[in-house]
Amino acid sequence: MAFYHTKPFWEKHIVIIPKKHIKDLICVSDEDMQIITQIMHVARDLAKDLDLSEGVKLLTNLGKFQVGGKRTKTLQTLKSILKNGHRIS
Repeated sequence: MAFYHTKPFWEKHIVIIPKKHIKDLICVSDEDMQIITQIMHVARDLAKDLDLSEGVKLLTNLGKFQVGGKRTKTLQTLKSILKNGHRIS
């Protein structure tokens, strides 16, 4: 599943979350490694579809970096962020 972040930090700020709940990257089992491959495919396809050939960053947060700060409360689940463009906030 992929969607635009509701409170974006960058011009393009897309969240990619697998349908299966996985706590974080460290918890990915050997059987679930295909999910990581699927995330890469989604990120690649989004970059192509949105014509982001100038470059993107793909981030994955885990551990203490998943805990929400002042702006948000974050569910601790594996997610990746596809970002492009200038920081807007």
